[in-house]
Formats: sequence, C-alpha cells, structure tokens
Amino acid sequence: MLQGCLPSSARRAGCPSRLPAGMARRLPVARYAPGSKVPHLWSVERETHHTYRDPAEFIDEAKIFKALEATKEHAKDAGRVRDILAKAKQNAFVGHSPNVPDKQSEFVQGLNLEECATLLNVDSDNVTLMNDIFDTALAIKNRIYGNRVVLFAPLYIANHCVNSCTYCAFRSANKGMERSILTDDDLREEVAALQLQGHRRILALTGESPTYTFEQFLHAVDVMASVKTEPFGSIRRINVEIPPLSVSDMRRLKATDNVGTFVLFQESYHRDTFKTMHPTGPKSDFDYRVLTQDRAMRAGLDDVGIGALFGLFDYRYEVCAMLMHAEHLEREYHAGPHTISVPRMRPADGSELSISPPYPVNDADFKKLVAVIRIAVRGGLAPVAAWGRVLVPYTGMILSTRESPEMRSDLLKCGMSQISAGSRTDVGAYHKDHTLSTEANLGKLAGQPTGDIVKWLLEDGYVPSWCTACYRQGRTGEDFMNICKAGDIHNFCHPNSLLTLQEYLSDYADPDLRAKGEAHLEREYHAGPHTISVPRMRPADGSELSISPPYPVNDADFKKLVAVIRIAVPYTGMILSTRESPEMRSQLLKCGMSQISAGSRTDVGAYHKDHTLSTEINLSNLTGQFSLLDHRPMEEIVQWLLDEGYVPSWCTACYRQGRTGEDFMKICKA
Repeated sequence: MLQGCLPSSARRAGCPSRLPAGMARRLPVARYAPGSKVPHLWSVERETHHTYRDPAEFIDEAKIFKALEATKEHAKDAGRVRDILAKAKQNAFVGHSPNVPDKQSEFVQGLNLEECATLLNVDSDNVTLMNDIFDTALAIKNRIYGNRVVLFAPLYIANHCVNSCTYCAFRSANKGMERSILTDDDLREEVAALQLQGHRRILALTGESPTYTFEQFLHAVDVMASVKTEPFGSIRRINVEIPPLSVSDMRRLKATDNVGTFVLFQESYHRDTFKTMHPTGPKSDFDYRVLTQDRAMRAGLDDVGIGALFGLFDYRYEVCAMLMHAEHLEREYHAGPHTISVPRMRPADGSELSISPPYPVNDADFKKLVAVIRIAVRGGLAPVAAWGRVLVPYTGMILSTRESPEMRSDLLKCGMSQISAGSRTDVGAYHKDHTLSTEANLGKLAGQPTGDIVKWLLEDGYVPSWCTACYRQGRTGEDFMNICKAGDIHNFCHPNSLLTLQEYLSDYADPDLRAKGEAHLEREYHAGPHTISVPRMRPADGSELSISPPYPVNDADFKKLVAVIRIAVPYTGMILSTRESPEMRSQLLKCGMSQISAGSRTDVGAYHKDHTLSTEINLSNLTGQFSLLDHRPMEEIVQWLLDEGYVPSWCTACYRQGRTGEDFMKICKA
C-alpha cells in the first residue's frame, strides 16, 4: 500500500485520506449554508448540517475581470510571454528535492492568475507565440502523462429533463425531442456493444427528471457493472455525469463501489450568463451546482470532474473561473479535479442559441485555451493568498466527439489526455440500428469507430489506453494527486497503458491493426526479450506427432536459424536445453548460444529421488515431459565448457541490482 493511502473499505465509508508527513488536515471553513428556494427533488439532502465556503469568495468575478484587463498590454510583450512559458515548463519538471527545505518544492508549481490571464490575452493570430504556447503545453503534458491517450465512451441512459437550458436538446421545452429510457435489457445490450468495441471505461449520463429517478440510476450502475462478454469484456470504470447530488446520495453512489469520477459541468461560471442560460428548473441554482464537487468530496467520492461549455460567455473569463474552482477544491480538500472537460458549443436540436452562440470560440482561440489550461494546471501546496498558484497540473483533460477528427488531432498536441471513441449520444444508439438523425441535431460530429480511433492514435505516435488501475487500487482523490504532483504518475500510467493496449490488440483488433499495435508496443517498451529459447521438438510420452514432427528441422537448418537469431538480436540471451545431444550443443555454442541447462531432468521429483533415469532414456516408456539427449551431470558440463575455452557462469547480479528491462537493454545495446 502506498504511504498515505487508506484501505478501500475506509474510502467507501467516506473517510478522509491522510496528508503527507508534516501536514495537518485543515477542515473546510463553515461559513456558507445554501438557502436557495429552488427545489432539488432528484436528490434530497439528508445531512443538513453541512456548510461551505460562499462560492462568491472562490469564484471572484471582479478579480478575474481586473486581471484580464490589466494584462492586455503584457500579452503583447513577447519576452514577458516567453518568460511565463519558460517558468511553466521549468516548474513542470520540478520534483521531490530533499535538498530544498521549502515545502512547496515537493510538488511542481503552477501559474498565478495574472500569468494565466496574460497567456489568454495573447493574440491568437500571432503564429510564433501561439506555437510557443502549444509546444510548452505538449511538453508539460508529456512530462506528466507521456504519450498515452485514455479512451472512453459516453452512454446515455435517459433523455427526460425538467431543466430549460437554452442551448440543450434535452431541455423540457423541446417538444420535438423523442424521450426514452433504457430498460435493463437495453442497458445490457448497450454495455455489451461497447465492450465488443474494446471499451473498459464508460461515462454514464442522464437528464434531471422525476420520470427517471436517482434510485433507477443506482440500479443502472449495478446493471452496467454486471455485464460480461466474450472473450474478456468488462467495464472496469463507470464515470458518471448526472444531476447534482446531495452529500447523502453521494455516499450511496460511492457505496456501489462501481463509480469512478463524478463529473459535472458548471456550464458558465459567470452568474448573469448562467441565469440567462438556465431560466428555470433546478439547474438555475448557480450556488448549489458549483458546490456539487464539494458535496462529493464530503461523501468520500474524491475523484471529481469539472468543465465549462465554451460559447456561452468570454472564454478567457471561463478559463480563469474554472481554474479558481480547481484551486478551491485543492485548498479545501487537498485534491483538485481529476478531470477538466472543455466542450465547445455545437448546434443542438431545436435550439437557436446553439446555432449562433453569444460568444463563439474560433479554432485558434479554442486551441489556445486548451493549451493555457494545460500549462496553468500545475500542482503545488495551497498558498495563503486568496489566489496563489493554480493547483491542478496533473489533471486529465477530456475532449469529446463534438470536434472534428482534424481538430481533435490538433488539440492532442495542445495537452489533451482523454478522448471519447466510437461515441453515440442517442439513447440506445450503440445496439439499435439508428439513423443518428437526432445525433446530428445534437451537434455531435460523426463518431469514428473505436478501431479507427486506435489506428489513428498509433499512427500519430500515441499509446491508446484503457487503464483503470488507480481507481481499482484505491489511488484516488488526494492520494492520486500527491503522486501526480510529484511528477510520478507517469511511472504508473505508462506501463499500465501498454498492458491495456496489448489486451485490446489481442482481444479486439483486426490483423492489420494488431500488427501496427504490436510494432508500436515494441518501440514503447524500449526493451526486447531478455532471452530467446530455441527448443527443437523431441519425442514425448504418448505423442505420435512428437515422434514424427510435421515440419522436422535438420541439424544444418537448426544451426542456421540459431545463428540468424543471434545476428538479428545481438543483445538477447539465447537458451539451449538438454533436448540436444552433447555434440550438437557444442556446435550450437559456436553459433551464438549463451545459456544452457546442465544436469537437467524432466521427471517430476527426479532431482532428489534415486532415479535410474531409465524412463527418461527409454523413449518407449517416457514419464518426463520430453526425452533428453544430454544426461551429463553438472560437473561434467563445467569441465566440458572449460575444456572448450568457455567461462561457466552463475551470475545474477543484474537482477539483484535492479538492472532489468530497459536499463539492462541500454547497457547491452551500448
């Protein structure tokens, strides 16, 4: 168990995790009790004693506007901008430093509000500076997560909704929307269809309506988790994007032990805009919505996701406010958001506003805001000031299929780390024969099949990943963040991503994709096999085929293949067993063999029992796995090697000193 981690049973009970040595937990300050008159019936609070910081304190609109105005001239100074980028890159590569007493040196540091505002104010038409911003964002992303890209798929369970979001097709006023709810059987078929694409992570979504209750959703979580398909299909992480929950219902969701991240978008952090865009319904309550992640943290559901819908208000303001929200979570709970989503408004069925957004974000500005979030979102220890450093470097950044394949490719180079694949936004669209007309109206661009997404990522040099190990091992919330902030999460993520890619290739890829993926894996591992063995078929007890192999290999061909392998893979150990005669073993050592067995037996218990070895020698009465042709004891093998000019070796130093895998191969290849 990692230092500072609690058992998963304690996590499920909602217990807070321990802080790093020397830090005492500072409980959230109880200053604000939401008193909205808006009824929240989808999830009723049974723990009425909770109080919170006033959202107006941690989303400080005046401070954001002041910073954006004050840094307009700074953004025109290329030298100042490059200094900020250099500082961000340097901070990203800071790790644990035992020689520096400052506590904040333990974790990589972030940018302050003015620095973020400066980058957001850079003219998007300034190609040189924009490329500098993009390059910095990609370097920071690669420092934290490497070249892996996490894949997931959204799963819409119900589209009934009582809210009146002016930009959304699900809003209650859209009478042209066909409403539906997945039955248990439908849900099983949907999950099975996703599993057959190779998915391990899903994002479960539903609207807010008494027609589909939270009780029904809890049941749906159990149904989704229960589905298994051949060959080895299973959903290992169910993230949820559902209406805001009370603390008491967050605990119930946590208790399913099947839910990973609780995702909720604020949509807009600008109060007047939020009110205009959400005129009625429970979602019109700004404060209740922005405190949803606080309630999740209080309940022990400590992986949370945040996001804003870009196009509702000035993107520069929304980015700064979203980062303030992240800083608040870090300050109060010592764990910022696990993910940040950056959806851009797309046309939605029956919504005039979605066709002509009030604050449209062009491609250049969108790439810039993504890059700035990646640059700004660095880890640190919460400072005393109201705004210090943005504290979420390590945060996963999610991109949906709202964007075109070309834009998704560009955005991956700006710091994105998670994308959806093979997505559908119609309820039931994965297993039904849909025309996807409503999906087109929802503004979702054509979703490429998962296999095509995997192929594209491999061709662009990324590692597609379905890893869920941190969640399953209890590395969530603060414990996960502490690993990320120290710059160490790559050591977990990269090997696990390679394993999940191999799993996908073995179970779901077609032959062409499998070949591409395995070639990519070989490059990623940076270490070929430690040994290659070349056994030649020998007679085995009860096997006619072993006596007359379908493709027998004569001595000359066998020596040739051994020599070719040695030439092709010079650094790999080559192993020869006692299947071969002493004479052939002598010749094969001259062809490049480097390891041989000595004094071998293939009978069970043959080393310590008083065997005559008659069964091993008599091919008509074998009890060993196969017949042996070199029965010489260890001392004779040693003497033979010495006589031939070899040095017998029993060395295990590399293994005992940790010189294995890539480290060992680097020495060999040098």
